[in-house]
Amino acid sequence: MILVVGATGELGTAIVQELVDDGHRVRAFVRPASAYGHLVGPNVEFAYGDLRDPMSVDRAVDGVETVVATANAVAPRDGSTFEMVDDLGYRTLIEAAERHRVDRFIYISTPETPLDDEVPSFTYKRMNERRLRESRLTHTIVRPSLFMDSWLALIGSSIPTRGAEQSLMNRPFWFTRAFRRLTGRLVERRGRALVPGDGSTRHAFVSIDDVATFVAVCVGNPVAENATVHVGGPESLSWNEVVDVYSEVLGRPVRPVYTPVRVYTALQRLATPISPAAANIFGMERIVASADTGGDVEVMAEIGYVPQTTVKTFLGARVDPAERTSPGHRIRVEDAA
Repeated sequence: MILVVGATGELGTAIVQELVDDGHRVRAFVRPASAYGHLVGPNVEFAYGDLRDPMSVDRAVDGVETVVATANAVAPRDGSTFEMVDDLGYRTLIEAAERHRVDRFIYISTPETPLDDEVPSFTYKRMNERRLRESRLTHTIVRPSLFMDSWLALIGSSIPTRGAEQSLMNRPFWFTRAFRRLTGRLVERRGRALVPGDGSTRHAFVSIDDVATFVAVCVGNPVAENATVHVGGPESLSWNEVVDVYSEVLGRPVRPVYTPVRVYTALQRLATPISPAAANIFGMERIVASADTGGDVEVMAEIGYVPQTTVKTFLGARVDPAERTSPGHRIRVEDAA
């Protein structure tokens, strides 16, 4: 039995499906009031509770061999804070896993960057990595590069989130909702992309489905024992190159609109006393604008799976044919408004 914590999120949902497809029995840890109907199916059972409720965490962990933890407070749905979920909640979960002698704890973390101490999501990821290393648990720490499914949307496009009801961008969090209303189709409608920094930082953009497959391969895999793995896609692209891919798949020019790192720094500082979650997102934008992220192909290959989905393949599969401009009829950006 494998417990998936954060099962209703986009990555958690993909992991549940991948594990079930591989023949595993899955226990999905869900809040009673959350939307979890899409997870109902053979070999999936539910444990109801919350990381903020130690008794429900203990019940959920009891009897499982593996814990896969994806939960976070990046876009809170119910007043959760980083301290409640990413600190106290994970401490409770790791202690419960030790108490019940779980065989493997797979933790979805973030890339390591020079700004980790200034961005809560990254700060708590490092904290929980240390907790796992200091625990008695056999663990696997997965550090994905930037998810195509969300980061390619944050430049102002609805294309990456199509068909993904559990997308981070669709959560009922005021900041993401406001952002979507203001910029959700800027690329498609106006041929403009909101590029972090000067567009030169490079990332091994990876799809959520590929990360879910990699996590499933780690289950029971001796090569992944106590490993920290940087998981990335098959290519390292700059933000400027991502804009070029958008131009290619849409068949018309898409031009970058650059946001200097100092703007994100100022916005993070201003938002911190008002909305720590919004400030955290601005901090994440600082990171992706100023620090490269990647994947370790040799380690991924040794464990048994190397993601193959490219940004072009990912976007091309989601573009509506009506949005493409036919060859020889490339419209001006101004006409795309």
